[in-house]
Formats: sequence, structure tokens, C-alpha cells
Amino acid sequence: QAIRLAERGVDNAWKTVEDGLKDPRAEVRKAAINGMSFIPKKLEESAFALLADSSYRVVAAATSRLCASFPDKKDKVLEAVRDLTTPEAIVEIARLEILASSGNQQAVNDLAKLSGPSREFRTRQNAMRAMRRVGVLTDEGARNLIEATVHTNGRLAAVGRETLLWFLEQLRWRELIR
Repeated sequence: QAIRLAERGVDNAWKTVEDGLKDPRAEVRKAAINGMSFIPKKLEESAFALLADSSYRVVAAATSRLCASFPDKKDKVLEAVRDLTTPEAIVEIARLEILASSGNQQAVNDLAKLSGPSREFRTRQNAMRAMRRVGVLTDEGARNLIEATVHTNGRLAAVGRETLLWFLEQLRWRELIR
């Protein structure tokens, strides 16, 4: 609610949002960073501090929001999280998604690898969803999606089917999948 008030011009509401970004509870920091579609300049420093947060979900959200809000500082943000290894590759996938969205083919290839059978199912799901958001598919990514659709893990199979169907609806990817 403080975010909506701040976006409507209630200036002291930004202080409440900033307090949320600095709260000792991860779920509050996560709600604060996820609640903003755009980070205002006055919260830039507090948001950048979240790149070193103890919650990887907060780090991933901060990475995405900071790159969208401050495109001129994208390299600095991505460098800050470059060497993080996180459960379910949450931060790695957020970083690769940003790079892939900018046309980085290596990032596209890396997302495809993360969607493969050598990864645990949540990493695979996260990578598949990122491939869909980016809207780019590789041969390896297509093979991994097809393999996931018949996986014995129903949750993985559902995401695989959903993502594969989305790509099949895109004319440019139909031939690659067939």
C-alpha cells in the first residue's frame, strides 16, 4: 500500500517503502522489491544493497528490477551477481534472462542447458519459464522441453508442456520443434 501511495505522489510514503527494503525479515524485503514496477532514483542505493541480501529470491528480484529501472547500470548489477551459485539457479537464471533479452546468445544457450535433464526439476522449471519470457529457443532447449513433457514428475511435465505449447504457437519456432 505504501508503494501505491508513493507512486501517487505521497512523498513520505517512499520512506516506508525504503524501510521495507531494509527490514530484517526477508519476506518484507521481497514484498517491497517485488511491489515496485520501477525503482525510483531515491531508492537506488537501498535497492542496490539487496544484491548482497541473504535471500536469493530478493537478490533475483533486485537484479531484475534494478536492470529495468537503471539500464545504464545493468553491467554493474550483473557483475555484482555474476559469481553467485544459488539453489534452483534463481539468481543465475535472472541474470541470464536479462542478458538473453539483450541478444546475448551465450546466455540463451546457458538457459537451454539449465532446462536440461542434468538439473533438478525446479531449476529446469525456472529456466523454461525464462526461455518463454525471453522468447528465444535453441535446438537444445527444444529437446529439453520435449523431454520434460513426458517426465514422471508431473510439475516438471506441466511446465514443459505449457512452455512447449507457447513456443509452438510462435510461427518462428514451430519448425525447430517439429
